[in-house]
Amino acid sequence: MSTEGIPGSEGEPRGTKQVKVRVREDVADAYDAVCERDGKSRAQSLREHMTATVEADTDDREDEDGRQPPSDPELAEAWDHLKRLSRGRHLRRSRACAYLAVRMQDMDADEAWRLISLLRDRGYARFSTDPGLSTTYVTVRA
Repeated sequence: MSTEGIPGSEGEPRGTKQVKVRVREDVADAYDAVCERDGKSRAQSLREHMTATVEADTDDREDEDGRQPPSDPELAEAWDHLKRLSRGRHLRRSRACAYLAVRMQDMDADEAWRLISLLRDRGYARFSTDPGLSTTYVTVRA
């Protein structure tokens, strides 16, 4: 059976990606010398560095449930403010919007609601209503 044209069959393990970079010749030579001193190939050293970088970034940002804070600075700030206000309890929509509007610069209640809705869309908050459907509540995941 021929494997010609099948992704990953050209001698590279499946689930890997070849990454090429260009660096100054003197930097590559110096890096190779460091790798040789450490008993590693350039490729092995770069793979280890990339893996460690990704793992460190993930470890620093995950909470106890494996959830990462929003990467957008404005959403992260809104999430932090709402977590402090709610302390695990649900908030009336009007209170959550007013609180954010005061805490975040140049923001009105409509913009605050837009941010809260984005947090909900990304799993950082959820909405509920009272039985009469007259009040919307926001619950922030800590």
